[in-house]
Amino acid sequence: MRTVILKVVDSSPDPFTHEVLLGYVECVKKNLTELINNREIFVSTDLVKVQFLILQDELRFLERLVISYPSKQDEEGEKLLDIRVNVEAVVRNIGSFVYRAVETRNKIMSVHELTDLVEKVKFMRAQVMDTIFLIDYNRFGWKFPQTDQLGSLKYLINNLKEYLMNCDLIMDWKDQVRIILDDLIIFESFLKKIRDNNIILDYELEDLSIRINNSSYEADYLINSLYARVCPVSYRSVLISGFIERMKLIKTDVLEIIEKNSMDKKISEDRNRVVSQSVLPTTDVVIGFEDEMKLLKEHLVSDLKELDVVSITGMPGLGKTTLAKKVYEDPLIASHFHFRAWCCVSQEYNKKDMLLDILSSVLELNNLIRRKSAEDLSVILHKQLTERRYLIVVDDVWKIEAWDDLRTSFPNNNIGSRIMLTSRNKVIGKQAKYHTNPLELRFLTDDESWDLLKATVFRSKPCPLDFLHVGKKIAGKCKGLPLGVVVVAGLLLKSAEEELGFWKQVEENLSSHIASDSQGHLIHVLELSYKFLPNYLRPLFLYLGAFPEDKEISVENLIWLWIAEGFIQKSELMTLEAQARTHLMDLIDRSLIMVAERSYNGNVKTCRVHDLLHEFCLGTAENDSFLQQIHVYDESVVPDSMISQWRLSMCLKRTDVDAPSPSITPPLHSFLFFNMNKKIPLWNDIVKSVFCKSKLISVLHLESTTIGDELNSDLMMMVHLRYVSVQAVWKSIPSSIFSFWKLETLIIKGVRGELTVPAVIWTMVKLRHLHINDHARFEFDDDDDASKLESLETLSTPAIYLGHERNLKRRLPNLRKLRCIFFDPGHKHFQFPNLEPFDQLESLKLSYNDIEQSSSSFILPALSLKKLTLSKFRLQWDAISTIVEKLPNLEVLKLGFGSVVAEMWNMGDVEFPNLKFLKLQSLNIKTWSASPENFPSLKKLVLERCKHLKEIPDRLGEFYSLEKIELLWCNSSAAKSAKQVQDDQNDAGNELLKVYVYPPDLDL
Repeated sequence: MRTVILKVVDSSPDPFTHEVLLGYVECVKKNLTELINNREIFVSTDLVKVQFLILQDELRFLERLVISYPSKQDEEGEKLLDIRVNVEAVVRNIGSFVYRAVETRNKIMSVHELTDLVEKVKFMRAQVMDTIFLIDYNRFGWKFPQTDQLGSLKYLINNLKEYLMNCDLIMDWKDQVRIILDDLIIFESFLKKIRDNNIILDYELEDLSIRINNSSYEADYLINSLYARVCPVSYRSVLISGFIERMKLIKTDVLEIIEKNSMDKKISEDRNRVVSQSVLPTTDVVIGFEDEMKLLKEHLVSDLKELDVVSITGMPGLGKTTLAKKVYEDPLIASHFHFRAWCCVSQEYNKKDMLLDILSSVLELNNLIRRKSAEDLSVILHKQLTERRYLIVVDDVWKIEAWDDLRTSFPNNNIGSRIMLTSRNKVIGKQAKYHTNPLELRFLTDDESWDLLKATVFRSKPCPLDFLHVGKKIAGKCKGLPLGVVVVAGLLLKSAEEELGFWKQVEENLSSHIASDSQGHLIHVLELSYKFLPNYLRPLFLYLGAFPEDKEISVENLIWLWIAEGFIQKSELMTLEAQARTHLMDLIDRSLIMVAERSYNGNVKTCRVHDLLHEFCLGTAENDSFLQQIHVYDESVVPDSMISQWRLSMCLKRTDVDAPSPSITPPLHSFLFFNMNKKIPLWNDIVKSVFCKSKLISVLHLESTTIGDELNSDLMMMVHLRYVSVQAVWKSIPSSIFSFWKLETLIIKGVRGELTVPAVIWTMVKLRHLHINDHARFEFDDDDDASKLESLETLSTPAIYLGHERNLKRRLPNLRKLRCIFFDPGHKHFQFPNLEPFDQLESLKLSYNDIEQSSSSFILPALSLKKLTLSKFRLQWDAISTIVEKLPNLEVLKLGFGSVVAEMWNMGDVEFPNLKFLKLQSLNIKTWSASPENFPSLKKLVLERCKHLKEIPDRLGEFYSLEKIELLWCNSSAAKSAKQVQDDQNDAGNELLKVYVYPPDLDL
C-alpha cells in the first residue's frame, strides 16, 4: 500500500501541500527502513549500508525542517518557501529512488546513484541551514536587552578585548574585530557623556542610544558566532562586512552630534521639575500597626528635649505614609506641638518647592516670598521655627541629598521638636538618625490583612458569610502588603456585594490583577521605584525574576551569576564579589530584596523577593527583552512560538510533561532551569532541545535535573560558557569541558560518589570558583612548571591524599575558601597534611574519611584563617585548644559530628581571643567548664544535638560580648541551665542576652 502511495504522489506534478508532504515523508521513511532491515531485497555492501543510514538521518532532518518551518505570507515566508521547494524536490528524489528499489527488488544497487543522491541531500541541507541562519539572525535584531545600556556596552567591549588578547581564536577576523572595537569605544564615550551630564533623551538621542545598544549586542553575537562556527562559512565574510558598514552609519550620527555640541542643548529645562506626585490609595483604617503607632507617639512626645528624627522605612506598599499621617493627625500629637507641617519629597525634588510647602503652614505666602531663593527661604523657615516646638513630616524621601537640603532649615531649639521621615530606603533612615533608631515596618499577618480588607470593602457593615472563605484567601494572597490589600479591595468595590463569582475570579487571578493593572497604584509605585534605581542596579534587580517565585536564593550563587552575566564592573578598590555584595545590600536597603537568612557576622546568606516584586521583575524584564520565564505545568502551557530573548528561565512543575519543546533561536545567552518537583528526572526533553539548538550560551544553570553522557557532545559545543552549574552522572569530568577558555564558575553535583577531575583543569586560568559534590579526585601531571590557577578563590570538595597538598598549593596560590576531605589510604601515617602554605586561606572546612583516630598535629595557615569547620577527626579537647590557640584571627569555629570524642572539656586558661561564633554539633561532650577569659569576643553559641551535655557553663552570663545562645535538640537539663543564665542576667539588668531553645516544649 505504501509503495502505491509513493508511486501516485511521486507522479503528481503539482506542489505538495504541507500535510501531503509530511505524509509522503512518513511513507518514504518506512520504506527506507524496510530496505535497510530486509536482506532479501538486496545484497548490500558496507558502503551501501552506510549510505542508506546517512540517507535515513537526512530524511529525519528534512521531516523536522518541514515541521519547524511552515509556510508564511511575508518576506520571511518567501525565503521559507524557497526552503520548502528545495526540500520537496529532494524528498521526491529520495522517494523515487526508494520506490524503484522496493518495486524492482533489484539485487544489485547502483552505488554511484546512491552516493550522488546522498551528496545532493547534503548540499541542499547546507543551503537550507544558511538560509535559516540568516532568517534567525535578522529576526533577532529587535530583541536585544535595553537595560543598563552603558553597563552592557562596557561588558561587551571587554569581551572583544579578550578575543584580541587571544588572537588565535579569531585569527582570520582580528582586523575586523579591531575596527568594531574602536567604534564601540567611541559609542561608550558618547553614552557616558549622556549619563554624566544628566541629559534627558529626546527622540533623536533615544533612537541613537537604542541603535548603539543593539549594535553592541549584535557585535558580541556575531564574533561569538564566528568563534563557535555557528555562522556558515559562506556567510562569515558577508555578515561581518555588512555589520561594519552599519556601524559606520551609527558612528557618523554620533560624531555629528558630538561635533555640533548639540548634546548640551538637549538638556531639558525641566529636568529638575518635580514629577507629578504619586497619589496613593488611602484608608482611614490602620490595622495591624497599633503597636507601631503607639511606639511612634511615644518617640514624638518623649522627654528628650533635643531635636530628633523619627524615621519609618520599609518596602513600597507597607503603609509608611498612611501610618505617618495617622500619627500626625492624632489629637494628642496635634495638641503637643505648636506647629506642624507636611512635606512630600518624591523621587524628583526641588529644594525651593519643599521649603515653600513647609512655609505655607507657618505664614501667608506672598509674591515677595515666592520670588526668594532657596537659601533665603531656608533662613526664613529657620527663624520661624526657632521659638516653636514643631513637628514636620518629610514624606517619601528617595535619596539622602533631599534630606541634607532640608535639615539645616530645622533648628535644634531644645524644646522637644521632631521630624518624622518616611523612606523606602533603609539606609536613608539610618543616615538621618539623630537619637531614635528607624522603625522598619513589618508585613501584615493573614488575619490582619483580612481585617483590613473587610474594613476597606464593607466599612462598618458585616461581611456576608458566603464571602468569608474566598475573602480570607484573597487577603492571604496579598502577602502582607497593606497597599496590595487596598488595591485588591478597590477591585472588589467595583462589583455588587452579591457577586460572589467575581470575588472567586479575583482570588484565582489575584497575582495577574495586581501585576498587570497599569492603572493601579501598586504598579505605579513599583514603576517609580524601578525608574529611580541607578542603571547599574536595574539588571541586578530584574535578574531576580529568573528564579522561581518564593524561592530562597543563595547569595553566593546569585553573586556568581551576576558576575558571569557581566552586571558587575571591575573596580580597582574592590573585588567583583565585594562590589556585588555592596550592590545587594543597596537593593536590600531599598526594600526591593528581603533577607531570608544571615550568617554569624550579619552577612546575608540567602534572600528572597516578595511575590509582587517578583512579578514586577518578570513583567519589566520581558518588556525590556532582558529575560523571559516559562512555567511548565502541563502540555498546554509550553509555547511552540519562537523564544528570542537574551536570557531564558524555565520552571518545571511536573516531571511527566510530554510537551512540545520551545523553539530556541541561536542568540540565547543564558539558560536557567529549575525543576520544582521533588522527583528528579534523569533528563528533560525540553532542556535537551536547548542544548541542541543553542551553542552561544554563556550562563548555564540547571537545578534538580540530571544530565547524562549522551549530552556531552552538545554541552561541549557551548564554547562561550562562563558559568556552569549542573548535576551529572559522570564518573570523570569530560576533558573537553576544560576547553571553555572563558569559564569562571564550575559547579558539578555528582550522583556517583567520587568524581575524577582530569589534569587538564590546570590550564583553566580564568577559573575562579570550582565546586564538586560529593568529592573530587584531582589528577596531576609531573610537570613542575605546570599552569597555576591564580584566579581560583573557592574550591570544594577535593579529596586530599597525604602528600598531595604540595601539588595543590603550588597550583592554587590565591585560594581563599577550601572545603575538602582528607584521606589516609594506607592507615599508617595518621597525620594531617600541611596546609600552612595556603597563606591566603580565610575559610576552611575539613572532614576526615578514615576509621582510625587522626593525629592532632594540624598545620594550618595561622594568620589568614578566620573560619574553621572540623568533622570526623575523633580528637581530644586538648587538641582543639592547641589548634585554635595557633589561630589568633579565627572568628568562627564549628565542631561537627565526630570531630571530638572526649566527654569533658575543661578549658583552663586557654584563650580564643577573636572567636565570635562557636558551634558544637552531635558531640559526646558531657561536662564543659569555661570562663569569660576563654572567649572574650564570643557573640553567639550554638549547641545542636549535644544530648549528653548536662549544663552549659554557668559563667556564660559573664561573657559580656555574648548576645545569643541557641540549643537545638539538646536535653532539658542543658536547656534549663541556659534559661537560668538568661534569668540571672535579666535580674542583673542585662537584657541583651537572648536564649533560643528548640523544640520549645522541652521540660523546663
